[in-house]
Amino acid sequence: MAVDPTVYACGDIINIAAVAGVKVGELVYWDATNTRVAEADADSDGDAPLYAQYVVVKGRAVANGDIVGVSRFAIFDDADLAYTIGGPIFLSATAGGITQTAPTPAATQGALLQEVGRAMTATRYEINIRTPYRMEVPCQPLEYTGAEGFGAVTTAGTPTGVALDTGTFEGWTLNAQNEYILFGCRVPDNAIALIKAVLANAEEAATSRTITFTVASAIDDAAHDAVTADSLATQDIMAGTADDIMEFSAGAAFDAANIIRPGAQLAIKVNAADTGTEAVLIFGMTLVFRCV
Repeated sequence: MAVDPTVYACGDIINIAAVAGVKVGELVYWDATNTRVAEADADSDGDAPLYAQYVVVKGRAVANGDIVGVSRFAIFDDADLAYTIGGPIFLSATAGGITQTAPTPAATQGALLQEVGRAMTATRYEINIRTPYRMEVPCQPLEYTGAEGFGAVTTAGTPTGVALDTGTFEGWTLNAQNEYILFGCRVPDNAIALIKAVLANAEEAATSRTITFTVASAIDDAAHDAVTADSLATQDIMAGTADDIMEFSAGAAFDAANIIRPGAQLAIKVNAADTGTEAVLIFGMTLVFRCV
């Protein structure tokens, strides 16, 4: 933008302190550490993306702490643009900027794909920033090494795997030491955080089994081992009533740097680490993300 774009309309305005250099038309986030807004960036740290929370509609911060006006909604006109009419507008990998070209992943942190508006004409566009929302992503089982198998049914209609008592609930069964299930899933391009990771499971007896989780992460056009796998070790997965279906929180297994990144492919190994004899039934794994 050679000059600041013209503001044609906007929603409620919040007057707030800003980092030096912030100006009209830029997308900003709330920097809680420094108690002011700063330029958002799609190419920021994948563990804590600087996603757009507001757009600046008045003022310019010459020095740190200067007051600007921000809003979640605005219509701008910028004569320097030549946008595709009706096309989406994204937060740019250039700090504070907007673009109609989806950002591409950086070397380690990925790239946040945050759609913030739409082009009304070649030069006029709408910015409409929504609040973050939750998205559940089921994980796909990729490999299973257990001897009992998963609920195979004979011609007589009898399950050959392990079931909960006489019920119909069956799952992947971990029994012997180092039997494991490998799950895979993809982090949404617009994810800004992992809220929780849940493993649905049950156990034959009211005793704990030690289960380990190992998580690896890779992004497009990067080596599959570019990020060291994280692990949540020696976790007692269950110590409740026999055959009760329970949810186990495995979120701490994803805490290593650059595990959760927009667009990352995850590999999650769920391993029976002890020598217990009570079978653990795994029904599935779900990751819950905060997205924009």
